[in-house]
Amino acid sequence: MNTPAGAAWTADVIIVGGGPVGLALAALLGRAGRHRVLLLDARADFTRPAGIDPRVYALSRASQHLLDRCGAWDALADQHAWPYLRMEVWDGARPRHPARTLVFDAAELAQPDLGHIVENARLEQALRDAALACEDVRLRTGTRAEALELGASGAVIITAQGERLQAGLVVAADGAGSRLRTLAGIDVQQRDYRQRAIVTHVVTEQSHAQTAWQRFLATGPVALLPLGDGRCSVVWSADDALADELLAMPDDTFAAALGEASEHVLGRISAPEPRISLPLRRLHARAYTARRFVLVGDAAHVVHPLAGQGANLGLADAAMLGECLDVGDDPGERRGLRRYERARKADNLAMLAGLEALQRVFALRSEPLAGLRADGVGLVQRARPLKQRLMRRALGV
Repeated sequence: MNTPAGAAWTADVIIVGGGPVGLALAALLGRAGRHRVLLLDARADFTRPAGIDPRVYALSRASQHLLDRCGAWDALADQHAWPYLRMEVWDGARPRHPARTLVFDAAELAQPDLGHIVENARLEQALRDAALACEDVRLRTGTRAEALELGASGAVIITAQGERLQAGLVVAADGAGSRLRTLAGIDVQQRDYRQRAIVTHVVTEQSHAQTAWQRFLATGPVALLPLGDGRCSVVWSADDALADELLAMPDDTFAAALGEASEHVLGRISAPEPRISLPLRRLHARAYTARRFVLVGDAAHVVHPLAGQGANLGLADAAMLGECLDVGDDPGERRGLRRYERARKADNLAMLAGLEALQRVFALRSEPLAGLRADGVGLVQRARPLKQRLMRRALGV
């Protein structure tokens, strides 16, 4: 239910940020029925998506199970969640060749797929509908948090309209530039990659064959992700200078550049949709919790998109925090928050370290090292136990 400003309604938990992670947590808490939840979103309103959103996520099996628990998966599964069965990865330092290509195949793990490609707008809509179907969840749109007070017995958010909203716990799901994180005095470690992800959808001459294709270049990886209408979603991570060039290119020039960058793995590329760009950085909060306060999703951690794990990590945060808050009457109780922090920080730091190492290795431009790296991809392909371990980690099984 949408709650207008000034309406009397007491919440146990206030979630700030109406993206997928905040919505998923609201749906989980609402379905558990232990706490009353107020979700604040700075956006004034929401329109149901039309067409295909340029921003998509590669959701893992673990994320699929979470969405099912939220009551959102059925709304996505039939038309808006597109399974991919294989993934092929190779190093641009050498021509693509089976001996130097890493192939992940769901059949190797006796799984129906490796995951699903889902649009951001459709995911938000399904989660919003699921959350607002819960009696104990309210949504307040057009509401921005301007100040934060954290006390021993409760927390207060002061809105831009001057309202004081009280709860036992405040959850910051307000993204990488989290204002609440700053208000809570939590520092971050971060690195600007000086890259941007160029995102669009394109038509390819050859079928994508329900396969995700990724080629690593010295300037950043380029990925072609399969969409349900036969097109591919593009995520091209490029150094800032190259990103400027790619954004300024006419459509046919961009399509030709993308074909060359992807080694024409799917033949001729055409009909790119309008491109958007997203700045890339690594970010990790030094603490995930404070007194009656907790960070989730990009407010706590941001990773390079080269493995498509950002959304999955955020949804895993929501799953763990929901579990930790479903054990007592006081959602701000310190023991539960510390349990969440210990569990998620360890997992997120491991992923951050692994992706950081990959990004650095593939950014090396020395010819001898690049050749060894390309051969190393083939070695992982032949090391079946290691490859299957990587697949299970990505699937979340």
